Amino acid sequence: MISDATLPLFEANMFLANREWGFSWGDTISRLIESDRHNPANPRLEGFGAILVELERRLAASVTADASEVAILFRQLSPDDASSKLHSCGYLYNVIVDNMTDASMLSDNDAFVQHVRSRKGDISATIARLITGAECNDRNIPMERLFRIVNGSALPAESKLLLIDLAVDPDRYIAMLERTLLPVANEFRRCQKLIAPLMEEYRSRYCAEGVTAEEVLRRVWNDGGRSFESYSVHPFVIGGNTCAIDSDMPRSARLTGYVGVLFEFFYENYLSNDTEDIELQFVFGALNNRNRLGILERLMHGSAYGKELAAALELSPVTISQHIGVLVGAGLITARTDGVRAYYSLNERGVERFLDRVNNFFSRSRS
Repeated sequence: MISDATLPLFEANMFLANREWGFSWGDTISRLIESDRHNPANPRLEGFGAILVELERRLAASVTADASEVAILFRQLSPDDASSKLHSCGYLYNVIVDNMTDASMLSDNDAFVQHVRSRKGDISATIARLITGAECNDRNIPMERLFRIVNGSALPAESKLLLIDLAVDPDRYIAMLERTLLPVANEFRRCQKLIAPLMEEYRSRYCAEGVTAEEVLRRVWNDGGRSFESYSVHPFVIGGNTCAIDSDMPRSARLTGYVGVLFEFFYENYLSNDTEDIELQFVFGALNNRNRLGILERLMHGSAYGKELAAALELSPVTISQHIGVLVGAGLITARTDGVRAYYSLNERGVERFLDRVNNFFSRSRS
């Protein structure tokens, strides 16, 4: 399935997360424009860049929540630390929503809030699963047991307090999420006319008659080894490619791709014309995480499925899936299903391409 409908809740989530992490898609394009004014495609890029800069400006202006609340929801719970192996479960927003792949497909704010509130009784079990990597069949896990799990983890003290407070008073954090996310999602909906040229670019490439979601995902990730039961493609306006992989699901493995609306435009007009810096930024961004480096190191010794990677890195399967999505999007690993499991391997062609790009960059810098 290929959708040409934007996902305001997903875009709002990613915008707020990027903002908290100090990343701006519009700024990235502005730097590319300044460094590559000789390129004949530059006038179109300038137009696209101006749209993204204005979109991010409008979304930033729509943030009405206090900065401390945004930080609580979108700051990493387990920051990278080379000196110790920390369990990681992303940021608090992911704990509250749990499955953003499904939640982001909801069409309106009321349905999204209803979805989040309907599962608040599962939050304690979600916290336990994200920390330990083990499924918790007890929906109402005793608070004393949860305290032991959280306090026994290697998470920073501040993150432990946040998770315990979330379990004790989920309504407070759900209300915080509503104040933070929904105004941004509403503003994104109001920007449909602004982003129309970007969506036209997306539709012209991916929504032609006869094009399949599997074909698109193989094309944009240059991966011939992927095999899943189902595929879906959705536009991603304020970022590059990313994906969500539902693994270890008997006979229902699913790959959901969020395809950057300008990804192939960049590739065709810049990366293929000796302007490779932006591709390096994508891949270096994927590598700028100790856990993702650990996944790659493990896969150097052979293919593995999700739970094997989770055990090797002492991470939850949900967290592994999030990291795998980034690495697949960067073209560094491939995925295939074998019966009831999804197996991951190094994408040797992707790694070789990345190394060639690095070599070209330093050769260009020395010349």
